[in-house]
Amino acid sequence: MARLFGAKNKDKHVVDIVYLENDSSWLKQMTYNGLSQILMALTTHGAVYAYAQVPPNVWKGLKNSISKGEFFHDNIKDKYSYCRLTA
Repeated sequence: MARLFGAKNKDKHVVDIVYLENDSSWLKQMTYNGLSQILMALTTHGAVYAYAQVPPNVWKGLKNSISKGEFFHDNIKDKYSYCRLTA
């Protein structure tokens, strides 16, 4: 079950966070900044990745998907520029 938190600014999500509770074996938490369109992904192994130029509709699809990990791998991983922020 995912818990959703968000803050809005002029009808756009500034920051939107999804905590995954046993929803994915790879993803632990995702944070999305709607203004910069940056998706941050925290893995269950402690690595943090930042994905650039992720459109709001992709974020919405990820949040609403039944399998967050499957959606992430099919629609985000290797489709958007990213960098690993932790060792």
